[in-house]
Amino acid sequence: SRSCRVYVPASYRAGAKRPLVVLLHGCTQDPADFARGTEFDRIADQHGLLVLYPQQTQSENQNKCWNWFEPGHQARGRGEPASIVGCVEGVAKEWGVDRERVYVGGLSAGAGMSSILGVTYPDVFAAIAVHSGLQYDAADDVGGAFLAMFQGGPNPEASARSALSVMGSRKRPVPTLVVHGTGDNTVRPINGEQTIRQFAQIADLAIDGQDNDEVSGRPTRTRQEVSAGGLRYTVYDHDYQGATLLRRIEVEGMSHAWSGGSSAGSYTDPQGPSASEAMWAFFSQHTRSGAVAPTPGAGNDTTPPTTTLAPPAGRYPNPVDVELISSEQGATYYTLDGSAPSTGSQRYSQPIRLSGDTTLRYFSVDAAGNREAAQQVRFEIGAAPVTPTPITPTPVTPTPVTPTPTPGTPTTGTPTKPTTPGAPCLCATKTLVVKSSGGLDGFLGRYRAWGGGAGQPKIGDQGMFQQDLYRGFLSFDTRALPDNATVVGVVLRVRRASAEGKPAELAIDLQRGHFGASPGLGRDDFDAPATAYDAGRLSAPARAGEQSEATLQAAAHAAIDAQGTTQVRLRAVIGEAQFKARSLTLFGGEDGNDGPELVIRYTLP
Repeated sequence: SRSCRVYVPASYRAGAKRPLVVLLHGCTQDPADFARGTEFDRIADQHGLLVLYPQQTQSENQNKCWNWFEPGHQARGRGEPASIVGCVEGVAKEWGVDRERVYVGGLSAGAGMSSILGVTYPDVFAAIAVHSGLQYDAADDVGGAFLAMFQGGPNPEASARSALSVMGSRKRPVPTLVVHGTGDNTVRPINGEQTIRQFAQIADLAIDGQDNDEVSGRPTRTRQEVSAGGLRYTVYDHDYQGATLLRRIEVEGMSHAWSGGSSAGSYTDPQGPSASEAMWAFFSQHTRSGAVAPTPGAGNDTTPPTTTLAPPAGRYPNPVDVELISSEQGATYYTLDGSAPSTGSQRYSQPIRLSGDTTLRYFSVDAAGNREAAQQVRFEIGAAPVTPTPITPTPVTPTPVTPTPTPGTPTTGTPTKPTTPGAPCLCATKTLVVKSSGGLDGFLGRYRAWGGGAGQPKIGDQGMFQQDLYRGFLSFDTRALPDNATVVGVVLRVRRASAEGKPAELAIDLQRGHFGASPGLGRDDFDAPATAYDAGRLSAPARAGEQSEATLQAAAHAAIDAQGTTQVRLRAVIGEAQFKARSLTLFGGEDGNDGPELVIRYTLP
């Protein structure tokens, strides 16, 4: 038996037959976490679906991964595939399930298991979704699993023939959706490409036994879109008999994360297109017998999309590239001459370069045909006209002049001790201790998926063989340093708040002023140039509350800004990438006496 979480929408009524979507979590996750991250319960409410979240336990895999790489879990009638199908049967007994519309999808290891279920149980699952996963039988042991994750699995066209033999008399084209990020360094994007190629070949051979490209690994059509969060993505459709049988969504720059998910769950990228919505949109077009499925009556989409602009309309001194970002998948149309836009107008596919004053009109249409009302905005390019400011004459009051004593005229005062030119400065070394500015401390994730913002700095990674995902930032107001001071030493002190795994050594970058375009945290701060790069190394404190300090190299002295802000960026120095997370969280400036300190030693002339 296997523990499972079942979500039943409020619209469910006994006796009604509803579609069932099975969702398989990734490593280190659990059903509740996966439900929060994918927000598939919301999709279920909108469309009247049942959702089943099977659970993988630590006793079955130390990291709660589905064992897609073990032969004992790659066949029908045994192992994890059989237990997952057992969960489906249990749900079907208790609730009304439309057996023509049972689907399975997953993330990472869960996606690898989805590929296996598509091959071993094509008579149970009408369609599958593979998010950041791998093809069927990509590996047969742990070593092969890591090799496949990093380099791809065996030739997908060749492995399709062995998959077909596993299907036996149940063989049929299996509708397949693949979602993958181009920045995924855990399961490399080649695996998404191989999955589509494998299931294209399976379909081609299942139709008539001939390798004749009735279903091709080459897409029938391709389109490019931009998510509401600003991430570009490409959709590759592979058709059979006029309908989309296979679809691959490639999200530009996205790492190993569920696209468009909620940050309430782990391994999500809220900026990407919604994989959950794309999944149901794809599933809803397929049934087990191959007919196009009817749209469930509960929760039909009647809401038009909304389109936002980046940057917003207004005046800009130089030409700008404007993005039109729709809240839903679909198409956006626009005009630049002030005329009313229609579906025959220019279709948006990439940022629009505006070099002069422009009236932009636009609207979006979603996949359900809902159309947004046309919007109109005005962009003005170039400097605003300058209105001369009148100058009011100011009367000049004569200043009395005091005669300067001529040589030989006695004066009063204290005699000045003569100075010998070139004499060495005998001034004492002074010390200034500066606490970090709490409102400007914080961290950034390498990708949007990993979040970031003001607060306690976090440095390190989340494991899953990714490195340097988080960088911490500290901001110090160093205006108390005299303008004529010569900095002779700099020490950074930090105190550990918490950690996950074994924290790494930290590399220290200093910036005179601020990283990136503004004093606050911005995406460009992560890789922004530094006044002093790798100016020192800091050993991570071993226990919570313990302090660690590092004396910085002389190159850091020039980074101290006596007239403003000095910022510090902390990077994890990690050797070989590992599966388990290694991150360190430090107390920030808002934590009072526990906050970071910059100790500056200086002299005055």
